[in-house]
Amino acid sequence: MKKANIFIAVLLVLSLFMNYRTASEIEQLKNRVSNMHNDLSRDISNISNSVYRAADEMKKQALWVRESSIVVTESNENYTNFQAELTFTLNEKKNGEELSIIAVSEGDSRRIEVPEREGLTYEAQLELEDENYTFELVGTDEEGSRNVELTGLSLNGIANRMIDIDGMIPSSKFSHDPDIGKINFYVNVSTVHPKVMRELSGIAKEIAFESIEADVYTGTVKVGTIDLMNGTGYETKEIEEITDETPATLEFSGQSGEIKTYQFAGTYTLDGKACSDYLESQDSSEPFAWRENEIVFMVRATDKEGNVYKGLFPGHFHYLDGDEIVFMK
Repeated sequence: MKKANIFIAVLLVLSLFMNYRTASEIEQLKNRVSNMHNDLSRDISNISNSVYRAADEMKKQALWVRESSIVVTESNENYTNFQAELTFTLNEKKNGEELSIIAVSEGDSRRIEVPEREGLTYEAQLELEDENYTFELVGTDEEGSRNVELTGLSLNGIANRMIDIDGMIPSSKFSHDPDIGKINFYVNVSTVHPKVMRELSGIAKEIAFESIEADVYTGTVKVGTIDLMNGTGYETKEIEEITDETPATLEFSGQSGEIKTYQFAGTYTLDGKACSDYLESQDSSEPFAWRENEIVFMVRATDKEGNVYKGLFPGHFHYLDGDEIVFMK
C-alpha cells in the first residue's frame, strides 16, 4: 500500500510538472505571437507612411507641371536626325529657380538648359536621333532641386510610322490535283494624316514612292514576290471584285486630300510545291500547324530618297520584327 501511494505521488508530481511546462510553453508562444503582431504592425505602418509620402511627393510634382507636349519639327531625309520642340506649362515657379531638361535614351543622358522667359510656359529646342527618349524637368534653387517626368518620344523605327500599310485577304480558294490556290487580297498604302501622328505632325509630308512590292509568305517561308505598282506577279482586279466591304483605312483616307493613297487589289496564285506544303500543313494533326503556316504579305514601299517602309498583313498569328517575320507562340 505504501509503494502504491508513493507511485501515485510520483505521478502527481510528474503531472504537475508537465502541466507547468505546457503552460509555460503556451505563454512563450503567446509572447512570440504578440511580438510578431507588433513587428508586423510596425512594418505595415512604415510601408503605409512610405506610400503616403511617395503619393504626396507625386501630387506635389504633378501640381508643379500643368501640361507638356513635344513636336518633331525637322528631320533629315533618312529619319536619323531630328529637331524637336518640347513645350511645358508650370503652375508655379520659385524665385531664382533654374530649369533644365534631362533627355535620356538608351546608353545616353544629357542636360539641356531651358531659357528664361516671362510667364509660365516654356520651350526647349532639342536635337535628337532615331532612339526612344524620356524627358525629365529639373528645377534647382538655393533650397535644393525638384524633378518631374514629362512627355516621352519614340523615334526608333520612325520611318514605318510615317505611312500606313493596311491590307487583308477577304477570301481564298484551294483545290487538289493539281494543288493550286487563288488568294484574293487588297493593299492600301498611304501617308498618315498629321492629326493621327500628333508629335510627328511637324514632319508629316506627302511621300512619293518609287516602288511598292510585296513578298508572299506561308508562315516564315517566302514563296513569291509581286510588284504592286507595275501589276506583275498577280492578277489585278478592282477592289469591289474581291470584297463587298470598304476597308476602314480606305474610308478614312478618302476624307482628306492631305493623304496620298496607293490602293491595290487582285488575286495571287499559289501553286507547285509551295501550295502542296501549305495544304499539307492545313491538314496536319500537329497542334497549331495551320497557324504557323498562315499566308501573309510583307509590303515594301520605297520612296525617292531610298527609305523603305514595311508592313505585314493580315498577320493574325505573325508579326514583323525588322526584316524578320516572327510566329506568335
